[in-house]
Amino acid sequence: MKAKSVHKENSKAWWDEKYTSSGNSFFYDKAPSNFLLQNIELIPKGAKILDVACGEGRNAVALASMGHKVTAIDFSAVALERAKSLARESGVEVTFKSTDLDMYLPELMAFDVILSVDFKPAKTFISNVSRGLAQHGFFLMEAFLMAGAKAYDSIEAFECFTPNELIRQFVPSQASFKILNYSELGPAKWGEKVFLVAQKAQLF
Repeated sequence: MKAKSVHKENSKAWWDEKYTSSGNSFFYDKAPSNFLLQNIELIPKGAKILDVACGEGRNAVALASMGHKVTAIDFSAVALERAKSLARESGVEVTFKSTDLDMYLPELMAFDVILSVDFKPAKTFISNVSRGLAQHGFFLMEAFLMAGAKAYDSIEAFECFTPNELIRQFVPSQASFKILNYSELGPAKWGEKVFLVAQKAQLF
């Protein structure tokens, strides 16, 4: 059973409580996403990368250890402190920023890669992701589908897309992108996650 919180679902306080509930341990794995590692060859050397909803920093730190210049954003103070600790332990530099993700728009053409893992961003972010990417930049996204909320106690419905929801949101608003891969199959169990790899092929 999922424990009920006194805080508003998906609020900053709600997420702080969720991370704190694991005590001094990391709530999520310290290892980077397999999806990220499978697509790592797409990322140019010394890339400027934005990690959206970075959580405890597992992907941001891994990318920084590879020599990339990483900006990682989240609005949970607890998660960001753990992410900073992980970066220190790993001996890497990451620019961490406390950011309201519902209102966030990336800086204009500031990044070579924008990464979003295990997070369902607001529609406004998805429709404006091109704004933050340099030409030929990549958008990498991994998120849970509704089946994931049923399979894992740690996943909530508001974090999940319904089948085909992401592609229906992304395609109409992103004519400047070439979709390199879209899947709702693996490497997780069928139907639990959605994966998107897209490249900004046009400047506008």
